[in-house]
Amino acid sequence: MTEIQAIEAITKDILAGLYGTRQRAGTETQKWQYAYNQARNIYQGDLIIDPELTWFDDGGTIKFEEI
Repeated sequence: MTEIQAIEAITKDILAGLYGTRQRAGTETQKWQYAYNQARNIYQGDLIIDPELTWFDDGGTIKFEEI
């Protein structure tokens, strides 16, 4: 997976609400750009994800996971 693909995958997760709250106002382009900028910061290690606001679905139960 290239850097761009990884950032886009994180962006999609942000837009799906997997990393806490998501941006609700603005156009779809603005929401995508906001999420993409956050994803790039996550990928580069500049933005640390709070595990209390992050959930992972393992197919039936929602659990919190340390990063």
